[in-house]
Amino acid sequence: MNGEMGSRVIKEISKVRMEKELKNIEEENLPESDKKELRKKVKDKLSKTEISKLRMEVKIVMWKFYSENKSLLPDYVREFREEIIVELMKGESVEDVFDSYGGVTAPSSQLSGVAA
Repeated sequence: MNGEMGSRVIKEISKVRMEKELKNIEEENLPESDKKELRKKVKDKLSKTEISKLRMEVKIVMWKFYSENKSLLPDYVREFREEIIVELMKGESVEDVFDSYGGVTAPSSQLSGVAA
């Protein structure tokens, strides 16, 4: 599953879960102020869950690409693990992200300024 597709799937699942949770809140016999607070908590919780799931998915994609291309990647690419995860979570392709850190198709001119 590529990053963009995975992100859309996670968003759709989260949307359905959020709608269900919000419907349950509306059915409760609570004051409106309590319902408002509960709605906010549900949205915050699901947003954090979305991010967590996306991060996990991205780490799998990153590891698979790294494992398959390790011999072509510079050793120092491991130092940029967190930056690579963030870029993948933003929807960049795994090939483009690794290339920007001196990956398999990056010309040597891109490597200037990168610590070896």
